Parts: sequence; structure tokens; C-alpha cells
Amino acid sequence: MTTQPSDMAAIVQKNILIPMRDGVEVAADLYRPPGSEPLPVILSVYPYHKDGMVGAGNQNHISYFVRHGYAYVMADCRGTGSSGGVSTDPLDGLNADDLYELVEWIARQPWCNGFIGMTGMSYGGMTALKAASVRPPHLKAILPIMAPSAFYHNLAFPGGAFNMLGLCGAWCGLMHCMNLMPPFYQDPDGRWEKVWKEHLDTYVPYLIGPLEHMTYDDYWKAHDIKLEEVEVPIYVIEGWHDFALIDGIRQYTAARGPKKLLVGPWIHFNLDLISLEPFDYLHEMRRWFDYWLKGEDTGIMDEPSVAICIQGTSEWRFEGEWPVPTSAKRWNLAKAGALSSRGTKNDFSETYSIEPAVGTRAGLMTVMPLGIDYPRDQKLDDALSLSFDSAPLKADLDVVGEPICKLFVSSSGSDFNLVTKICDVAPDGTSALVTTGWRRGSHHTSYQQPTTLQPAKIYEFEVKTRPTAYCFRAGHRIRLSISCSDFPRIWPVVEHGEVTFHGGPSHPAHLILPVVRRKRQAKTVPSFQPPDLAYLMESPRIWLPHWRVIEDHANKCLSVESGVHVEFQIPTGGEFKLTHSYRASLRGEKLRYPDLEVETTCEATVEGRIFNIRVDSQMTPSRIEVNARVLRDLDVVFQKAFAGNYKM
Repeated sequence: MTTQPSDMAAIVQKNILIPMRDGVEVAADLYRPPGSEPLPVILSVYPYHKDGMVGAGNQNHISYFVRHGYAYVMADCRGTGSSGGVSTDPLDGLNADDLYELVEWIARQPWCNGFIGMTGMSYGGMTALKAASVRPPHLKAILPIMAPSAFYHNLAFPGGAFNMLGLCGAWCGLMHCMNLMPPFYQDPDGRWEKVWKEHLDTYVPYLIGPLEHMTYDDYWKAHDIKLEEVEVPIYVIEGWHDFALIDGIRQYTAARGPKKLLVGPWIHFNLDLISLEPFDYLHEMRRWFDYWLKGEDTGIMDEPSVAICIQGTSEWRFEGEWPVPTSAKRWNLAKAGALSSRGTKNDFSETYSIEPAVGTRAGLMTVMPLGIDYPRDQKLDDALSLSFDSAPLKADLDVVGEPICKLFVSSSGSDFNLVTKICDVAPDGTSALVTTGWRRGSHHTSYQQPTTLQPAKIYEFEVKTRPTAYCFRAGHRIRLSISCSDFPRIWPVVEHGEVTFHGGPSHPAHLILPVVRRKRQAKTVPSFQPPDLAYLMESPRIWLPHWRVIEDHANKCLSVESGVHVEFQIPTGGEFKLTHSYRASLRGEKLRYPDLEVETTCEATVEGRIFNIRVDSQMTPSRIEVNARVLRDLDVVFQKAFAGNYKM
């Protein structure tokens, strides 16, 4: 099918079927300017329906590049959307053979001049990275945005603690519904019905399989993207509050070819719509691709390779490398909740009763782009934690890099989560979260072979926090808050009790901050164009996120609820509505019992057909239940219940 919509001034070929090596047909849409001249091509590959959510959300993105002389290909991962095949695992989209063949098939087409780039946010960035790691000859540059690449350590189990609301609720809950949706490009020959039937017949909720892999085993190792194999030019864009930050920085440091890194004060959200430091990221992307795919000297490679925003000041800086050269500033944990730059003379210990409710104000770190989930004032969380404060700083202190906390801990039980938060305490008492680190006690020596902790035995822990760039202002205090919970970002350990933190000469607990010397204002600093509102208006849709903390004193329950309601026009014609809500709760005396509930409903009208999908799931530390139902014109075409047992 070929159309020429006037609003894009582009020729659009819908649902091109591209054969893979095993005969499965991957479906893709081609957008290109009028004319027959071969062009450089940008490719994005997602599991989010090119004719549905990701297609509608990226129309302005695609239009922008078409208007600037590119062809653009948007493809569905196998087993999703309009593509044939099966997808029963969340990482199935990283099929190396498929991605290699997609790039090389495009290179053989008459509308391609042999220069292909790949880009995408989140999963779309993952597919770009995976493709680059298998080195298709015609892939010339990539630009991943906020994309994970080491899935156990930094996405599913940060520090060995299971990601709760952001992964289990936000992303997996959404995909449980999305994978039941029909192809929204519904061809007159009825191929779409055959593809949909194959998807329904083989449907398994994405979360079921990974729950069998609670440690860093061969499943996770096999899916880690081999970043050391990436040789094409790479431009990584990340955010200090994005869940994939550690991976993004690793993508930059591991790259073997030309590379750039941009990190701003961002959460996981569209960079032209975000509330802090929004910018025209499409223009920045075009500078990159014009250089590598068109051979135009845009000046982008004349700039230093790293650009970062210093939080606390909103100052942007260029750096020549990452890690940035720093000196280690040591702060020792001392008696009476002090964080001292001097040595401690006496041993001490502080016993802490585990508070499961800590974390409700730390932000959501969600994989679902909401745009609202920045950390809030940490005062209340700090009050439920064990905190160590420095004296007021006499001068500004710039921390750039990865802080490390060394702790000595004993406990009354056999396992616990260890959570360290570095906060900036203003003179008025406001506590701003700078960065967080996690370590599950049983994983203190190995993520592959956890060990049961012996009660009362003192263990040494090294907790690396997420990288940051932050200016602590003169007169402010540095606070290290230590707790055993970060709810709902990670699943609480069901076992409760007390932990004791030890410090002093015998157990030198301390915090190491990577400090850079204050610089005079550089002559050249990173500068970006403001968002182009005209392009943003090209994809009208309703996007209503929510985030609520609910205290139910009568029923002894604390809940954090989040989600989004979405409405948009399906690119092929029709209406789409989705409501996705997920709630993490702590119940009972002392809030000891965690659970997660997800409810996702979708209604789509396509070619006069009405599709309704509902998926509900309930999850505890030992069991998951998923109930799914699909209606077509009020007739039930799929209904099934799934369940699984496991041990966190």
C-alpha cells in the first residue's frame, strides 16, 4: 500500500514484508521524500506496534527526518505488531539475525544509498545497540537514547534487588496487554488475522519466564549486549534519573569507534517534552546523522566528546572524557549521625529497625515514560532512615562520577536490602535526592550464587551508587541516608528485623565522593536549540499520567499507584484508548507484606472492527497470576489464566 499524506510531504509504503533467514516476515513501514534518488536511511525497530503506540508517538520524529532528506524505516520486532513469528520473552526483540538482515535488506533497496543509521529510545535503542554488536556492513552510525544493555544488573535486579513498580508493574504489565493487540494495519487479504492468531496461540505473559532466573545466570548473560563489539560511531543520550543511566555510560566507555555522550537532568521521557532542560533533540540527532550518513561537516565531531549537566546549578559543561578526572574525597561515618571529613577515633554502632515504607518519595525509576516521576523532597524518607550529615559546606563542591559507600553491617535475620542515598540538604531542611545505590545482603559477594547471611555476623559491603554530576552549594550539607527499603522501586525483602551498622577504626565505614575542582566558566559550553513546538503539534494525543501515594490507616496499607491513560488516532485510521494502572502495596502490621496489582485495558477501533483487551495481574514475593481476555466485536476470541511460583 502506497500513500502520500500531504501533512508529511512524504511517500509512505505501509507494511512491507521483509523475509528473515528462517522464513518469518518482519513488517516495516517506509517513509521517504518524493523522488527516486537513493537516500541515507534511518531504521528504528520496536515491539510497540509501528501502526499503534510507537507509530503514533513518533510521527513528528519520522516527519522531521523525511523533511531533511532521509528515508525512514519503522519495523515491528518479530512476534509483535504486524510481524510474523513468536515473542514470549521480553528480550526476544534482540534477535541478532533479524536485525542484521533488516539492515542488509534495506541496503539492497533502490531507495537506499547504502548508508544506514539506527536510533530509538529505550527498546528502540536496545535494538540499535544489538544490531551494532553484530556489525552489519551497511550500518554506519547509531544513536541510542536511554537504552539498557545489561539487563540483570541495571534493569531487573539493581544490586540484586528485584525492580518492582518500574519493571514488573509499568513495563511488563503494559506488554502483557500490548502483545494481545491485533495488527492495526489490516490488509484486505487477511494476513493480519493469521499473524494475530499466531500471536494469540503462542501468547505467554512476558514476566513469567524471567521469574525463573532470580540470579545472574546463563539466561541473563546470553542476553547482555556485547558492547565491546560495537565499532560504528555511537552517540549515547542519557539522563541522571533514567533507569538505564549506568548502561548508557557503559555504552560510551566500551565503544571502540568514534563516540559521544550527552547526559542531562532527565527521567525516562521524551526530551522535547520533559520538564527540566527540554531541547530539540531531533536537531541534535540530525547533526550526528548528517555527519556520518551524509558526510556533512556539522561541527559535531569538533566538540568535546562528553556533554553533561551539573545538577544543583543547571550548568552545562563539556568534558574530554568519562570518567571525568577527579580526586577522591572521603567522608567517614561517625557517632551521632555525623559525616566527617576527618578520621574517627572511637568505634560505634547504630541499630536500625527496618522500615518497609522508605522510598515513596524517591521517584519511580519507571520504564514507562510518564514525565512526572522525579524525586520529591526526601525529608520524610530520611526520617525513616539512618542518616549521617556533614557540617555545612564552606564552598561549593562538585561531585562528578560514581560515589562508593563502604559499610559494615550485621543483622538479626538472614537477608535484607541495603539502600544508600546521597542527598543535598539545603539550609531550610529540604532534602534533594542526588543518587542511590542498592545491594541485597545475600548478594554481597556474588550475583550468581547468593549466600544466606548469618545473624549477628558483621559483613563488609561496598555499595556503588549510580553516577551523578551535582554541585553541593556552600552552606548546604551532604547527607548519607541508609535504609533497607526503597519501596516501590525495589521489592522489599519479606524477612524483617533489625540491622546494625558499625563504624570507627575497627570498621571504617565511609563514603567516597569523586570531586572535581571548580572551573572558571569555559569559553565554549554545550548549547541546544529549544523544542520545536510546531513539530510537537504534529502528533496530537491525550497522555494523562498519574502518581499517587495512598495511606489507608484503617486497613493498615500503604500503596503507591501510577500509570497513564492514552488516546490517539491510529496511523492507519481508527481510534485507540488505553488505561494502564499499577499499584504496589505494603500490608499488615508494620507493613510487612508486599504485593503488586496491574490492570490494563485497551479499546481499538480499526476498519469498523472493535477490539477490547483486558489484562489483570497480581504478584507477591512468591507467586504471579495473570488473567487475560480479548474481545472482537463483543465476541471472546481469547481468554486464559496464567500462574507461576518462584522465590525472590
